Amino acid sequence: MSAVGVDLGLGASTVAAALEEPRQIGAVTAARGTPVTVLDPWKLLVLWAARRDFAADVRGERVVGALATTVETSARPGRAILGGCGAVVARLGRNTIADYTTVVFYGEPDLPRLPDENTATRILVVEPDPLLALYGQTTTIGQSWVDLFRLPGWQAAEFTAALLPLVSSGDQDALLHT
Repeated sequence: MSAVGVDLGLGASTVAAALEEPRQIGAVTAARGTPVTVLDPWKLLVLWAARRDFAADVRGERVVGALATTVETSARPGRAILGGCGAVVARLGRNTIADYTTVVFYGEPDLPRLPDENTATRILVVEPDPLLALYGQTTTIGQSWVDLFRLPGWQAAEFTAALLPLVSSGDQDALLHT
């Protein structure tokens, strides 16, 4: 557990407290002096989704007249990390789930003047975790699923349901790198 604390810049007691419930439900093994091992990624993901306070991390919200895909492709690289439905589409390489009108960015995106495409797209700017950039320019499938689980609306529900086979498979590589 101390290695996790060092990696995250947290004290051993903070890490131990954070891992107590995942350990109790059999999602991880965590004992003093041994590495933390994920035993059941699905349980860990469900626990995270149940506890995640996505709304508390939203730092800004605005509505634009451009399509969600226009907003996502217009954002200049390196300024913000794409989350939500757009991250899922980017990770999977296509959208076979549903159209959507909410775009999630971790950090403030550098957007040019957007065209008026006669629609209403909501942009949510979320406070980024300092380690999030380690996973690339989009959130992972696991992170995206948790965030979409916490977002209201039918579009988020469609994406959450469509991702269930992938996230419940327990394939850690799929959750982090798909």
